[in-house]
Amino acid sequence: MRRFLSLFTVLMLCGVLAFAQSRVVSGKVIDKDGNAVPFATIKVKGFKTGLSADATGAYTIKVKEGDVLEISGAGFKPIEVTVGSALVLNSSLDRNTDLKE
Repeated sequence: MRRFLSLFTVLMLCGVLAFAQSRVVSGKVIDKDGNAVPFATIKVKGFKTGLSADATGAYTIKVKEGDVLEISGAGFKPIEVTVGSALVLNSSLDRNTDLKE
């Protein structure tokens, strides 16, 4: 019985650690002048997971540490940001001057 309880405890701890890997990160997408980039697209590189920021450029996404976020907006150059330990990830986009008509 003691061996069973020890094994059960170890398995429960492993399960908790596995689910503790992902967390919610929030942030705001702005341009170089500090203005919000409304409805910017935020995607997790290599996955189909993604979302759009709101009208103020704010977003919240569930990611793992080490994931790479691809952030883009209409008329802006896309950037890639690696998720670290921070819970807030604000990003600044440059205007795309290479637009061709």
